Amino acid sequence: MSVGIPITCPHCGRQARLKSAAALGKTKPCPGCGEPFVLLADDGAASDAYADPDAEAEWSDARNAPAPVRRDPSVGRARAKSSSGVPIWTWIGGGTAAVLLVCGGCLGALLVPAANRVREVADRAENRRAAAEIAAATESPTPAPASSATARALGEKIEAALNDRDSHAMARLLDSDAVYDLAIDGLELSDRDRESMRSGFAEGARQSAGKWGEALEEYGWARFLGVSRRDGGSVALVRLLYDDGSMSYLAFYPTPGVRIADVYLFTTGERFSTMMRRLFGSSLGAKDGGMDTLEAMQAFQHAALRGDSEDALDRYQRLPKNLQELRAVQVLRVQAAGRLDDPDRYNAALADVDRRFPDDPSLDLLKIGYYVEEPEKLVVVLERLDRALDGDPYLRGMLATCLPKVGRDADAMAAAIAAVEEEPDLTLAQAGLLSAFIAAGDFDAAADQLRRLEEEFAMVYEPAELTEFYPRGDEFVASDAYLAL
Repeated sequence: MSVGIPITCPHCGRQARLKSAAALGKTKPCPGCGEPFVLLADDGAASDAYADPDAEAEWSDARNAPAPVRRDPSVGRARAKSSSGVPIWTWIGGGTAAVLLVCGGCLGALLVPAANRVREVADRAENRRAAAEIAAATESPTPAPASSATARALGEKIEAALNDRDSHAMARLLDSDAVYDLAIDGLELSDRDRESMRSGFAEGARQSAGKWGEALEEYGWARFLGVSRRDGGSVALVRLLYDDGSMSYLAFYPTPGVRIADVYLFTTGERFSTMMRRLFGSSLGAKDGGMDTLEAMQAFQHAALRGDSEDALDRYQRLPKNLQELRAVQVLRVQAAGRLDDPDRYNAALADVDRRFPDDPSLDLLKIGYYVEEPEKLVVVLERLDRALDGDPYLRGMLATCLPKVGRDADAMAAAIAAVEEEPDLTLAQAGLLSAFIAAGDFDAAADQLRRLEEEFAMVYEPAELTEFYPRGDEFVASDAYLAL
């Protein structure tokens, strides 16, 4: 017979037995879903535990436990801000955490291990011509086309690895050789130089893959959205959703062996191999052999990652011009400017990115937070992103809240229903449905939805908030349906 105090994770239902009663009342993360919860004995449970205050829980085998619930991280945020449920869609910061932790973290992890290798290669003068070729290349070759089944299998593995916070699993999924071969394809480098750079890149790539898991460990969840077509083959679309409301999207190109051959980052508007190709070119072509260039890049990224916007923007101005042209650098620059209480500097940075990369998808992600007060422009950006992703419930939840502001009530209802049907646990989808009901004048349904949001998602809306942020919100607050709540 099993001994100990039976406990159950309230988030995913996974069961365990505590060896020690002294552990009761402590807060621990569930190994099934990762959510922290207070360790409380199940109702009616008898204690067979011994009094070892350092004892750990014995978790039941996952195969006998309910599947983990991949909960929308904004649910947790809603509870933390339960006094105010509006405006839920204004949480979106255009991917602030996603840009800094995924884009910046990936580059930072790659720079350190690769720096010495790149310098060794650049020290040989004959490689300067190859460096010029790298810098001039617009992008790396695309990976070989993959089947839909392979892309789906990869997407499921990536979602599981990220949500299990398993950085080692993510590192194993990344085929660093495949990415590296794309990054240097067609360049005139000797075998010795290729392998020298390969070893540094492989070490950095393994660390880089783990950054996605590390970022999500504190900030949110990943969701495999489905398979999409890109560059003649199938890719796995994954959404990274953070607790601050920011998000990022990635398209993973699979190898035949169901590993990652390359990644398209919607945040920067380019593939990972292309980003590295340009970085190699900028570093190899530098007169200092690449080291000072890499160190300048690292210092800029570190300032951005630690939130020191003034230092980051100052270091950006001192970067070589060829590094300033990198999309990842420009995105980090805009994010740094956005942290300042200076709209003029932020607008100038955004306008510069728009000039350099017109109609770039990364700009759409950045503009989400920027256009919160301009619903017409925000709707255009959200719809363009939604089309690029073959439809995402998170974006449709945002659209359902924004479309009534531009008089598109029917479209708002359609977006809300589609979002809720596909991802019913998504807070933003449910909030979008409330907005659609209010805009349609269906106040009975709106009252029911308001009650559900409070009971199931801990979202509490004050009357002033409903009237200020929702078209026809004043009518709803004055309705019999609302007054009867």
